[in-house]
Amino acid sequence: MLLRGRRKFFRKEMSYAELREYYKDSASPISKGKTPTKEQLKVIRAQLIKERKRFNFYRIVSTWIFTLCFLVLINYSYNNFTFIQEYFIQTDKEINYESIELENKRNFEEKMIRGISQFEQKKYFLAIGNFKNALRYNQTDSTANYYLARAYFRMCKFKKQACNEAQTHAELMCKIFPNSSRYLKLKAYYERKLN
Repeated sequence: MLLRGRRKFFRKEMSYAELREYYKDSASPISKGKTPTKEQLKVIRAQLIKERKRFNFYRIVSTWIFTLCFLVLINYSYNNFTFIQEYFIQTDKEINYESIELENKRNFEEKMIRGISQFEQKKYFLAIGNFKNALRYNQTDSTANYYLARAYFRMCKFKKQACNEAQTHAELMCKIFPNSSRYLKLKAYYERKLN
């Protein structure tokens, strides 16, 4: 009776008259004095507990299966996303490194050509700026350093400017390139002109 009543409880589409009739019929055995015995109540209670345990077991298993499927899906999506992202980042880095190297080389050559042409036109201040900009792209280039030192010395000799920079740059280049005689010659020339 309790199981039957529990099943009917979930019927939601009942009219008011049907509900009243249902509760009138279900209450009639109790009102007539037909109460179930203790053994019948124990059996009914045992069946309810058994059904509740089965329902809880199915609910726990279905929750675990759903959670596991959801986690596998998220893990697969994340790994796929990171793989794709790493692949594109790696190819972008390779392309960017090559393009940056080419651009740096082009900028270095452009600054060197401008600096040499301005050095030959005796525009030493502009030549120094171009040689410094060229050294930003390739710091270890001895030709750019040599022309920068020469521009400093020429500016010091003809315009009496940047003499300290000429001396410090020549000393620095002598330390960086100890086997190069051209910096030693520039330094000796500078010291001879200074004295």
